[in-house]
Amino acid sequence: MNDFIAGYLSGIAGLLLGSPLDIIKVRLQARTTPTPTPPPAPAATFTTTSSYFRGILAPLVGLGALNALLFVSYNKTLQLLSASASSSSSSSPPPPERGFAFGFERQVAVYAAGAVAGLTCSLVTTPTELVKCRTQLQLPTSTASSIAIARGIWRREGVRGFYRGTCITSLRDAIGYGFYFWGYEGLRGMAEGVGLGDGVGVLVAGGLAGCLSWASILPLDVVKTRVQTLSYASPSSSSSSSSSRTPLLGRRRDSAWHVAKVALKQEGPSAFFRGMGVTMVRAFMVNGVTFGVYEWVMAALGGGEVLTATG
Repeated sequence: MNDFIAGYLSGIAGLLLGSPLDIIKVRLQARTTPTPTPPPAPAATFTTTSSYFRGILAPLVGLGALNALLFVSYNKTLQLLSASASSSSSSSPPPPERGFAFGFERQVAVYAAGAVAGLTCSLVTTPTELVKCRTQLQLPTSTASSIAIARGIWRREGVRGFYRGTCITSLRDAIGYGFYFWGYEGLRGMAEGVGLGDGVGVLVAGGLAGCLSWASILPLDVVKTRVQTLSYASPSSSSSSSSSRTPLLGRRRDSAWHVAKVALKQEGPSAFFRGMGVTMVRAFMVNGVTFGVYEWVMAALGGGEVLTATG
């Protein structure tokens, strides 16, 4: 229960800190112009205090279920795959290996456990990310909330509509969480090996692990964003007819493979790295703070040290 509380609180901290940059990232990724155009000015993107947190409701609501799935799947998988699991009678995962003790078998086990956790969590992240992305693409003058957008998806497409982009999201999360857990444990060990204190070591390792994770999946994230926002129009529009829904890519076909081919043909390889600068800054800030808050709460609750991860 302690790890659930710590994960939830650290997740909230990360969401609140990273929300403005996440909005910019999604808008940059959704742009499909083949020639560079300047992004909207911050004043046009963030017109009110609430606009800094546009689309945050969906991931905030799903955060509890996401972390529950994340911890259970990661801990259980790591226990099964770790070389020391067979000699341990405890139900908890083996303790992290520090310094240069992060051997090859341990690295494979940590990455695989993270990948399984990410794949499991995609059941939650797919619908929450879809609602979040569509909310973040609203015009600054729009009053449509995450709830209104979710209702529109349910009315037009049912449950299936919330799982648009499931395959690409699952692939993104499996690869990303694998590198995330692997990066954090390895970097945390290196930080301790060079004498960094616990506080600084956690912040640096968490931030760099977040950057590593996002660097490994940014092209997949760009495709995911476009798949999930394809053929989308604001539910706040007065007309609910199909004519009011303007496809972002100009056509209705929305497979990830097709979206990727169109992006490559029309915009070149740079399309898959759109928003990279903002993503890296956000990843370092959010994940450094997330791991710092997580381990601080765990220490305060007397729950020991358990690895965690969050977007």
